[in-house]
Amino acid sequence: MKHLLWLLLLLPALVHAQALSPVNCAPAVPCSLSGPALTGTGMPLWQDFGIINANNSALNTVLAVPFANSNIPVPAYPETAAESSAGSTPVTYIYPQGNPLRYMTATQIADVMMSDASVDVSGAIQAALNVGGQVLVPCYVYRLASSVTIPPGTYVTSGDCGGSGIPTSYGATWQCDLAVTGACVTLGSASANNSSAGLTHLTVSRASGTPPSGSIGVLVQGLFDPVLAWVRSRNHSIGFEFLANVPGGLAAQVNNLNTSLISDAHIVQNTWPELKISSSRFGGESGDYSSCNTYVRIQGGSATSSTAGPNSLYLVNDQFDQNGSTCAYFLSFVNQTADAVSSLDDYVVADSHVETVGTAYIHSDSTWPLIDRVRISNSDFNTTGIDFFALNAATGVNRWQLSNNTIEGSFTLDPHSTGSISNVTMVGNLIFQTVTITGPDSSFDFSSVGDEWVGNGSLAGTFRNLIMASSVPVTSFTNTAAATRSLVAPNGNATLSGVVSAGAGFTTTSVPGLTCTYSTGGACVEATAASGHEARLEIAGNGNTVGTTSFQVRQTTANEAILGNLADAALRLETDGSDRVDVPATGGLAIDAPTSGVALQMPVTTVASLPSCTSSIKGAMYPVSDASSPTYGGTLTGGSSTYAIALCNGSAWVAH
Repeated sequence: MKHLLWLLLLLPALVHAQALSPVNCAPAVPCSLSGPALTGTGMPLWQDFGIINANNSALNTVLAVPFANSNIPVPAYPETAAESSAGSTPVTYIYPQGNPLRYMTATQIADVMMSDASVDVSGAIQAALNVGGQVLVPCYVYRLASSVTIPPGTYVTSGDCGGSGIPTSYGATWQCDLAVTGACVTLGSASANNSSAGLTHLTVSRASGTPPSGSIGVLVQGLFDPVLAWVRSRNHSIGFEFLANVPGGLAAQVNNLNTSLISDAHIVQNTWPELKISSSRFGGESGDYSSCNTYVRIQGGSATSSTAGPNSLYLVNDQFDQNGSTCAYFLSFVNQTADAVSSLDDYVVADSHVETVGTAYIHSDSTWPLIDRVRISNSDFNTTGIDFFALNAATGVNRWQLSNNTIEGSFTLDPHSTGSISNVTMVGNLIFQTVTITGPDSSFDFSSVGDEWVGNGSLAGTFRNLIMASSVPVTSFTNTAAATRSLVAPNGNATLSGVVSAGAGFTTTSVPGLTCTYSTGGACVEATAASGHEARLEIAGNGNTVGTTSFQVRQTTANEAILGNLADAALRLETDGSDRVDVPATGGLAIDAPTSGVALQMPVTTVASLPSCTSSIKGAMYPVSDASSPTYGGTLTGGSSTYAIALCNGSAWVAH
């Protein structure tokens, strides 16, 4: 009602808006930028309207039109050079350049102010945008029967919609008709070629109903560092699409985006090289949601330009949540241009929350041969009953790092028919369902350190380097993996293999504080080496490093078993800190006889049970219990009850 009364009051001025003539603010007092209206001394009604173009230094005198048969002035802003150049002719001169109402008829203004969205104003909106510069959109609902484009050099924002004196989060609403195909709003253009434009504090919506397939809320195209913040995209097939036209379109750092009622993809990165999205919320709530294919789709590329994307995506401090419905995937890598050239891949998800995913978190199709350099950290993946991956058999992964994440679903990495898997590192993740890691070949490096596998866990297949030092349920963990070098220590129960000499081209693996619990039927610690290399287990204490003086357990290439070290091969056995048996490097054997206990005890046999004395065992000694009248150096005979020491002299057993 208030808006209608204002319109009735202004109607004569609107009708005669183009008949411009200078008027006075008061009798004989001209209206100017420094005149009474700005100093508070003009006529009260003039002051109520205000002069809102005070910063427009191009105007020396404010023009006005009077009411019919009245001397009450109404401010009017003459056509500017920029408007003339753009072909944007004002219709209602009481609004300054930069206000879309300036290009609307009285009927259109009435519809906008009543928020009926029944009269198309897309032509007036486009006229304001074509002029360029700053466009301030009053807080109403605007019907768009056709799409609009924000050209390079134009920056659009909405005013105070809540009466607080500051812009409201998502401000005014531009509502496209349901029949509008393609983008409702385009920021930039195919020919923008890395210039800039901006859109802030605005809602881009579509009329009620099912949005057309391929329809887009906001299309960002061909710009460099566009300004995009506090924008809501609602009821479209695609919420926001970032499209690069080689060579146009490079970097975008956007924030506080919001989507709801999206039927296909909330975000599409299409050939756009560098995209960073932060502090945003995708999905809708309170019934304002619909099922979709993916939250984020990465696609496109160029077969000719190494500067083309997609090659960098950062999602930081974002929330992805459909509430009452699901998106099939979180990240979907699809539709890559054949033979695409990309100089860098860098995909980052950090400090984010993802849920209501229906099929898998990360997905690919056969057009993506490799997804490289993925870093996911400090994020929650809060949907149970799905796997983390749904990668196509042709897609390889390389240099993936996952740290400090909570994953409610399962986690499966397995061999692919054509895509390779290599260099996957996991640290400090909490995974609630089954973890299955299968190495595809001897080029795969995998490590899991400090993770907690709450569900079943298994390692299988072939690896190059395999490190697993995480917490898992002991009764539900299996390890049948084969690796060139591995350290597998679930819950501190370790299997160590592949630690060989540096001379074979490998480095030494150190395990500080390793606790090993022996289990029946298997070795606690295993060390194996390939053919032609010796196996070695080395221990260094007291702050020393592993080297020639450390204790070693070795099997040489000649199958000799050795205890000792490379320096002197000395061996000492101790109990209670005292020497008991000492084998010095110079040879011999020293036995320390304690005050209690046994110094040296040998098995006792009979003369008849002694092995044949030949030169091969010359010097061997055995205690016998049945010597008959033994004499020193004499040949031993049995059958009696005398204890004696039998010594092999190379041909016969004699008493010693």
